[in-house]
Amino acid sequence: MLLLTTTVVTWDRARSHGAAERETAPLPPRCRTASVTLLAVNALLVVVGTLATGAGPHAGDSSAVHRIPINWTLTTSIHGAWAVTVFGIAGFLLPLLARKASDAPAKRRRSSS
Repeated sequence: MLLLTTTVVTWDRARSHGAAERETAPLPPRCRTASVTLLAVNALLVVVGTLATGAGPHAGDSSAVHRIPINWTLTTSIHGAWAVTVFGIAGFLLPLLARKASDAPAKRRRSSS
């Protein structure tokens, strides 16, 4: 849930509308594209994670418990791949946002002097 929250906040900050209210320039297209991609992949991660939970066995369950009739090992593998993708996109986006944040005060100081 923390990843999902971070994704939504990043996506909101990456949108160009409202930039004048924040007194900062909109983020570069790479950041916007990466944040939208992160949001979509994270949403898929939650959906596939829910399917994996509903399909797989749980500790202490009897075999009589009804599960979603899908291959839970494949679903779990897909969930793991999406999780790695989320971390990869976040790892790509984080330095871009950090660089953008560190550049902003310097640009404001130069323009005011």
